[in-house]
Amino acid sequence: MQSFLNSVDLEEDREDFATVSGLATWIAGHGLASPGYVPSEGDRLRAIEVREGIRDLLLPHGGDDVPEGTVSRLNDALGTVLLTPVFAEDYGLRLPPAGAGLDAVLGRLLQIIYASSIEGTWQRLKVCRNDACRWAFYDASRNRSGVWCTMARCGSKMKARSYRRRAQSASSR
Repeated sequence: MQSFLNSVDLEEDREDFATVSGLATWIAGHGLASPGYVPSEGDRLRAIEVREGIRDLLLPHGGDDVPEGTVSRLNDALGTVLLTPVFAEDYGLRLPPAGAGLDAVLGRLLQIIYASSIEGTWQRLKVCRNDACRWAFYDASRNRSGVWCTMARCGSKMKARSYRRRAQSASSR
C-alpha cells in the first residue's frame, strides 16, 4: 500500500502513473497483474483518484482533517471493486477480489487495508505533513507521534519555517 501511495513523488516531480504504460509497469512490478490485463487511460485516471483518496484518508492518522468529499469520491472510484468472502483451508476468512483488470488490482490493495485495520497497523500509515511532500510513511515510533516522512527530509524544513514565522512575528511587534 505504501508503494502504491508513493507512486508519485511531489518533490522530485515523478509520477509513475503519468502514462498507461507507467501504470502497467507499476502493476506488473508489484505482482498485481492479471493475465492479459492491459490498463486503459480510464484505469490510469481511476488509479490516481484512488491513490489520492486513500492518501487523504490517512491525514487524520497525523492529526489533520480529511478534505470534504474525499470519502464520496473514493467510494465512487471503488464502486465496482468486489471482494468475495471465502474460508481458506486453515479456516481463516479471506477476501479475494472477484473482478478482473483494475478492479482486481484495487481489490488486492483493499485487502491490505482491511488486514492492516484488523492488525492495528493501519493507523501507523501516515502522510507527511509537509504539503510539498505528502510522502506516505509508516510511523514506527512507540507513541505514534510521527508527522513527517523523515526528520532530515521534511521535519527540519518544517521546523525551520515555523521558527522563521515566529521570529518574524516577534520582530514585527
